[in-house]
Amino acid sequence: MEGLFGDNLFFIYLFFIIAILNYKIFSTKQKYILIYICSFGLTYNEKISKRLILAVMCMILFLCQEYFTKDEKRILFLRKFRYKLLDWLYMSFLQYRLAGVLLAVFLRTNWLRSRLYRLLPLVDGKWINGGLEVLAIGTLFWLCIHGMFKVKEKFYSFSHMYERIMRICPYARFTYSDALARRLELIVDMEDHSYFLRKHSYSFLSREYIHIWRQEHQTGGNAAAKRKRHRIRRMIHTFVRLVKKVLFRGHSTIGMQLIRILSYKEGLILGRPKNLREAYRTLKRKAFECFYAKMFFDGLECYLKEQLCNEVRHYRSYLVYLYAYIAQAKVDGRTYVPMAAYFAGQPMENWDISELFIACMGLNSLAVTEQRLECKSDVMDKFGVEV
Repeated sequence: MEGLFGDNLFFIYLFFIIAILNYKIFSTKQKYILIYICSFGLTYNEKISKRLILAVMCMILFLCQEYFTKDEKRILFLRKFRYKLLDWLYMSFLQYRLAGVLLAVFLRTNWLRSRLYRLLPLVDGKWINGGLEVLAIGTLFWLCIHGMFKVKEKFYSFSHMYERIMRICPYARFTYSDALARRLELIVDMEDHSYFLRKHSYSFLSREYIHIWRQEHQTGGNAAAKRKRHRIRRMIHTFVRLVKKVLFRGHSTIGMQLIRILSYKEGLILGRPKNLREAYRTLKRKAFECFYAKMFFDGLECYLKEQLCNEVRHYRSYLVYLYAYIAQAKVDGRTYVPMAAYFAGQPMENWDISELFIACMGLNSLAVTEQRLECKSDVMDKFGVEV
């Protein structure tokens, strides 16, 4: 550590970082860029270990995002360290292009330089340390900075999302009843039929969801199908089919849809990807929905328990209730934002079951057809829907 603090350079670095963070005129992306530049500048001091530079930079970025943020609810909801770490990794690598900076620092290491000398023995070592290095690192930094400002996704803060939920219905005002439960069950059967079977998960990226999904798609009674070769073939076919559904046709749970609607400020992409860029953004969105649905709604549940000093027994039903007042639906060519607007201000307990079924059919903005009604015939029979 003696080299790190030599000549007070490290303290100058820290003071500069603190000054950057206190400047309100800079956006978050601009602050990250300045931190990247300052941290990379330290690599030209041969007395300071580049590993230590990386460790200190990552620690500063982590503390800034998870502990020194103005988003109070983010601090309160992400209490588990693994949640904070996952939040930082997602934002740093997919929003703020940290990978490019790490690679730039790696290009400054003696380990890579020694191998470049072996690969390019005819090239002057000074030119490798000078021209080639400046060209490679300069290109990396430009791509990193340019990429940060090309990111189209912008998200609301956790505090904003919480305030929106409270404006719709605070949990203390949520009244659970048999009539309400029947309507919530219909919404779940239409949108995410295993929702109430899953006790702790909110997305398809969970053991609960995969376990239930596998049980529903297992073929029983055929001895040949139980052989190892057939099991492996069936598993591969099932995995490919699941990936196609996840990437190209929805497959979002109620929790994933909720977090998407609540959090996305700009840059939301829906529908089938038309090119690699859109496929990447779709994967990025799916990852966001899977990770943040779990983190946000777990954090919200713990926060409500503390605020109410009591258990929140009907918490998952409460989220379905919120879903009806947040998600939009298209019925007879008209879009209702939220779906509850279709019922003209009536309390959910009084919503007509058949009309609710039609409204749920419009949650994906597709027209109601005979084929779609046939696919939902079991739900219609269960709730006595008349169309």
